[in-house]
Amino acid sequence: MANSSKQLYDLQVLDWEIASKNRSLADVGARLSDNQALLSIRSKLEEAQQKRKELHFQQRDLEMEADSLTGKIKEEDAKLYGGTVKSPRELADLMEEVKQLRSLEKQLEDRLLELMAESENAQNAVEELQQKLTKTEAEWEVEHQRLLQEEASLLEELSSLSQKRMSWVSVLDAPDLGLYVSLLENKQGHAVAKVERGICQGCRISLPTKDLQQARTAQRPVQCSSCGRILYVS
Repeated sequence: MANSSKQLYDLQVLDWEIASKNRSLADVGARLSDNQALLSIRSKLEEAQQKRKELHFQQRDLEMEADSLTGKIKEEDAKLYGGTVKSPRELADLMEEVKQLRSLEKQLEDRLLELMAESENAQNAVEELQQKLTKTEAEWEVEHQRLLQEEASLLEELSSLSQKRMSWVSVLDAPDLGLYVSLLENKQGHAVAKVERGICQGCRISLPTKDLQQARTAQRPVQCSSCGRILYVS
């Protein structure tokens, strides 16, 4: 009959491996769901495109306003220099109006130049983000495929480990397995403790000679009198 402490220790090592694989699987799943980098770039691109669109409309409206103002100035210039206005008072008023119109035209031209510069910057920002998005999407596709392969590999390994565990558990006595499972839950996943140089590695306390001898020879689990873990002497 095999020493049950050895069987339970081996089962614990297997359970640790399964737990590690499950943590890795959860991590892979989280990374597969994490596309925040892409979402962030797409959001910034949408904002940049919206800003470019707004600037385009502002520029178009300002150009229309400037064209209308230019036409108005031409009309007033024609009156001013066409000889149709004879009254000095009317001529003075007309000259003042043309002066104000030209001042407004200059303001519109300055603002139009600013808008053109802003539009160019907005276009550059859109192009830069589009390039960044294309690059990030390509990188994510490669990473996504790698993660899918890693996930498939982990699932395959877990399936194999689970089958091995079922096989091992099937030959254990029910009371021994029950004790192991209970300790596994209560001792933070450390149900079986190795004994090295007469010391329980679970609680780091020296074992009484009697307990140590029992742990070496008994076919059934022997528990540490200090921490309660199953003792395993290799």
